[in-house]
Amino acid sequence: MKALVTVERSDGLEHASHADMVGIDAGKGRHWAVGVDADGETLFSTKVINDEAEILTLVETASERADEVRWAVAISGRACTLLVALLIVNDQQVVHMPGRTVIRVSGAYRGEGRTDAKDARVIADQARMRQDFAPPDTPPGLVSALQVVTNYRADLIADRVQLINRSGTCSWASARCWSEPSILRGEGPGHHVDRVPDPGHPTADRRQAPDSQRDHRVHAGMGPILGAEFVAIVGDLSGYRDAGRLASHAGLAPVARDSGRRTGSYRRPKRHNRRLRHAFYLAAQTAMMRPGQSRDRYLRKHAEGLLHTQALLALTRRRADVLWAMLRDKRLFVSSLPVAQTA
Repeated sequence: MKALVTVERSDGLEHASHADMVGIDAGKGRHWAVGVDADGETLFSTKVINDEAEILTLVETASERADEVRWAVAISGRACTLLVALLIVNDQQVVHMPGRTVIRVSGAYRGEGRTDAKDARVIADQARMRQDFAPPDTPPGLVSALQVVTNYRADLIADRVQLINRSGTCSWASARCWSEPSILRGEGPGHHVDRVPDPGHPTADRRQAPDSQRDHRVHAGMGPILGAEFVAIVGDLSGYRDAGRLASHAGLAPVARDSGRRTGSYRRPKRHNRRLRHAFYLAAQTAMMRPGQSRDRYLRKHAEGLLHTQALLALTRRRADVLWAMLRDKRLFVSSLPVAQTA
């Protein structure tokens, strides 16, 4: 690992230098780390196995050769969980650089090829020049537990959908369905999809519960499942300055597209959290189908000439403001509007 902090010059000599920024292109089995100094000169470029001992050796070596070392990682998923955790435990300054930014900025560097070494070099150089990259989130224990549970539920749903799709594409099943109409109706012993609700499924009790028991579960359209998804993504709302930031993260706020004399043009956002948008959309759709303020607002927007999708999106945007204000003021949701009291 001594070669981590040396760079070979054209004359064949090794010149030791101090690294102040290390960019890492994370992967599942291995990472690629590149260190640069304050002037952007490459100090080292090496492959690091995704192992605790290898990562700690890299941290120790880089810390010995520099007074202050900062780290930039371009992925915030399972592949770099161990890497980010070890850097935070060892009191290292870590920032996250979005992968989309790496792809777009790479075109400004020399060469058309794309390798792990080049991506790590781009990450380190951009993190050296820019100060707007945010550090990775370290959520509380409850939020981390909800993230594990909601991710596990998402994996189960994806596996179930994949199983159903594969079963539906089988040639023998398709031929039998067309030959026996009872199978298409879900009747008969030959039906290959179990239509009996699983008692352990999160939505089984909701499908079988009477209307008198559904109201407290579908609390303004956001029940325990969508509520867990929301908390697992946004945490304690400390990263959102106002309701607009929350709506922007969910892809509910339009993005300006002005140029020259053309002003007031907006487009749909492309960089947002799909799971958060999905949770907001389902909550609004559920609340819209039941009597209350959400349905009244939806009908009012629909009467103004908006299409169904537009009226639902307007309702979703408004509900994001209300939810953010409720959490900010630590207030519970009430279905009726407050009545102003006269002195």
